[in-house]
Amino acid sequence: MENIIKAGNNMKTTTIGGLTWMAQNLNVDCFRNGDPIPEAGTWEEWLNVSQNGLPAWCYYENDTAKGEKYGKQYNWFAVNDARGLAPSGFHIPSAEELETLRSAVNYDGNLLKCIGQGKGNGAGRSVTGFNALLGGYRDGGNNFGELGMKAYFWSSTKKINGVCYLNLTGDNKGIGISYEAESYAFSVRCVKDI
Repeated sequence: MENIIKAGNNMKTTTIGGLTWMAQNLNVDCFRNGDPIPEAGTWEEWLNVSQNGLPAWCYYENDTAKGEKYGKQYNWFAVNDARGLAPSGFHIPSAEELETLRSAVNYDGNLLKCIGQGKGNGAGRSVTGFNALLGGYRDGGNNFGELGMKAYFWSSTKKINGVCYLNLTGDNKGIGISYEAESYAFSVRCVKDI
């Protein structure tokens, strides 16, 4: 029951723009109802879940040490599963809630990144307590990329051009919102229910 234990009352949070966010990446291996979320570590496993729309998580490059720092990455099939990826009392943010987060920091992603994440015009200042780490991604074809360069966070909003996500980059202060395929693996930050 890692979901319940790790996301209980001891979960670190921060309030930004009137919303209370988890202050660390989600790192659970079961749904809210207790069902396990499969780890898809190998190339074959990731290809299977991607092609068949199955929920899964992974560590960046399947490296447990990287998982200890950055948490798990989830495909959107896990994010959107009816059994609930977000722990009790939290939910996956909508595209509108991601926009609220961007607006609240005046579109300055450096205010969301941890100190030591990014460089130059993209150096994190961590003043909001969001503590974003540049954890990269995994795509549906089993490629990993951009560790230490970008952070990606899923939303619950799906449109015709893909699923909405927020991204931070390590070389500038911008905060992007874009769309990607459900088979990608990104980090997750949940928002406390109002």
